[in-house]
Amino acid sequence: MANSEFTSRKIIEVFSNAALKTLLEFGPSVRTAVLYHMEKMQRLLVEEILHDPVRFSKLLEMIFSAGATIIENKIIESMCVELSLDSDLVGRGSFEERLAKIRNLRARDSAPQMFYLRALEQTMR
Repeated sequence: MANSEFTSRKIIEVFSNAALKTLLEFGPSVRTAVLYHMEKMQRLLVEEILHDPVRFSKLLEMIFSAGATIIENKIIESMCVELSLDSDLVGRGSFEERLAKIRNLRARDSAPQMFYLRALEQTMR
């Protein structure tokens, strides 16, 4: 598995968990209602929406307007905590820009780990 593929999968997994956790902070009924409306607006399953952070962000904006920024900030904060990233390194910017920074920081941090795993894999052959 390529390093970027590993990083992308991990970021999507972390994003999905952070998005669900953040929506739950507003209450289970709010989370259920938001996800229901997202599904109906896009005619997609929640799982598909959660695998597309940009689409998720646009749907939040459609539902909450300017309030979507608050939810996006909480999601980014939660992702930084889970990935042990300094949120100051992620900085400010659009939701997409901050996700790209997280992806880049994660790729940079995981590159040595992937090199080690590949080397270990080759020695075991």
